Amino acid sequence: TAKTVLSRYRACYQERGVAYDDFDKSINWFHASNGWVNIKTLDFEPQTPDRLSRRKSAVVYDKDAVCPLYDKFLDQQMQLEVDQVRVIDQFSGLLLTPDITKQKMLVLIGKPGCGKSTLLDLWSDVLGDMATQNSLHEIASESFRFRGDTLVGRTLCWFDEVEVTRSNVGNSLINLITGQQIRVERKGINGIIASQNQLKCVLTANTLPRSAEMGIYRRMILIYLNYSFYDNMTDNKNIRQLLRGEASGVLNRMIRGLHD
Repeated sequence: TAKTVLSRYRACYQERGVAYDDFDKSINWFHASNGWVNIKTLDFEPQTPDRLSRRKSAVVYDKDAVCPLYDKFLDQQMQLEVDQVRVIDQFSGLLLTPDITKQKMLVLIGKPGCGKSTLLDLWSDVLGDMATQNSLHEIASESFRFRGDTLVGRTLCWFDEVEVTRSNVGNSLINLITGQQIRVERKGINGIIASQNQLKCVLTANTLPRSAEMGIYRRMILIYLNYSFYDNMTDNKNIRQLLRGEASGVLNRMIRGLHD
């Protein structure tokens, strides 16, 4: 049935959706679950066959939505400096776009219970299909060359590691951060297709290695999280569910971070 539907679509629109880069190619339009929002002008359009996309957000766009719990969590409870919060907001805004010109990876380092995974879980909840999670060991393996199709059209690649080794932060990671294209190679199909790389990488970990290859630290925006909710017995087991309820407001804050 799926093949029949696709064949009919292609017969009607032979010039559309031919290549990977025919999809999600506008830097200013974000695909929310209820339509398209222009993240520059905040104009909103309903779903339309004139705008092609392989991925969409999991959140409804509501220009009036707010996120008081998320504001308190990020601005106060994580006990970060004002400039650190500003950088986190700016980076979260970049996740709404295909822009990779900064060629930087956000790195959040802290002991368990410092809120780094909660923050990335929430961003993943907002981005939906646009987010993916991998391990550093996985991207360095030979089999990862067949995973290119799973990365096309995504804007967030999250690595959640306990301890990062020197071998984990090599050429494969740098290629994801700085590479202009993603190679799509499929088993049993000849030829390799190249698609525009839209990924922004985020690493959360307890520690980093003392040294690494290829000047990887130059590509990092490094933020240490010193406050632990676990150690101070202030952790909330339901925090992810509560923050997910504010997803539309979080999207608005991410857009403000992008404008900044």
